Amino acid sequence: MAVILSRRATLYAALGHYNESLDDAEHAIQLEPNFSTAYFRKGYALCSLGRYAEACVEFRKGLEYDACCPHLRHALEVTMNSLHQKPK
Repeated sequence: MAVILSRRATLYAALGHYNESLDDAEHAIQLEPNFSTAYFRKGYALCSLGRYAEACVEFRKGLEYDACCPHLRHALEVTMNSLHQKPK
């Protein structure tokens, strides 16, 4: 069920429904707390909502379960850069 929710989170995000994507990712994590992809989905939704600091936390949690995941590493790096950019 966690995989299905994670995939639906991806679809919601693709449609721009980031709150629904976030809800599904959170539910997937509740069902399977070590599912690194769900943390990626949650982080992506949070980024899309402009909640960069929270997204970084989720990407780091995902890396705890899959330290070699290039998607999580890249997402964390990009999000950290967004978080530290100063508005012009």
